[in-house]
Amino acid sequence: MKRQKRIALVGMPLSGKSAVLEYLVKEMPAYRLVDLDAEVERVAKASIPFIFQTKGENYFRQLECKALEGCLLMAEVLVVAGGGVVTTKEARTVLSEYDDVLYLKTALPTLVCRLQEEEIQKRPLFKQSAKMGESVEAVLERLLVEREPYFIEVATHTICTDGKDVEEVAEEVKRFIENS
Repeated sequence: MKRQKRIALVGMPLSGKSAVLEYLVKEMPAYRLVDLDAEVERVAKASIPFIFQTKGENYFRQLECKALEGCLLMAEVLVVAGGGVVTTKEARTVLSEYDDVLYLKTALPTLVCRLQEEEIQKRPLFKQSAKMGESVEAVLERLLVEREPYFIEVATHTICTDGKDVEEVAEEVKRFIENS
C-alpha cells in the first residue's frame, strides 16, 4: 500500500511557491493542496496585512505554526508555506514532522527581477520596510541572509528556480513527489 505523504513547500517570497501551487492543482488531483497563508486567513477571519497591522508579526507566526501543525493531520497533502514560516523554532520543529520539505531556492537577482509594485503592496514586510526608507531589494537581501540557513535546515530536497518558468519548477516538484 502506498504511504500517505505530507509535504511542505518552502522558500523566499517571490520564489514561485504560490504559482507552483496553482499549477499543481490541475496536475495532482489526488493531493490536497493547501496555501498556508490562505488557511491562516480563513481561520483568523482576517487578512494577513490586517493581522500584521493589528496583532503584529509574532501573533501571525503563532497562527501560522498552528495551521502548519493542523495540516499534519491530513493525508496526501502539499502545504505551501509563506516565506517567513522558517523564522520560528516552533514552526521548524513542526516542519521536521513532514515527510518531505521541498525548498524552492532562488537567488537574489531572480527575486529582484520577479518583484512588481503589487507584490510590495500586498506583502506586509515589504510595505513596512518601504515606509521606513529601506529599499525592497535591501529587504529581500536581508531576508535571504536571515532565512536561507533555516530553509537549508528544514529541507529534505532543494529545487533551484533560477532560469526556470513556473511549469518547469512545478513539474520538478511533481516528479519528486511521485518518485519519493
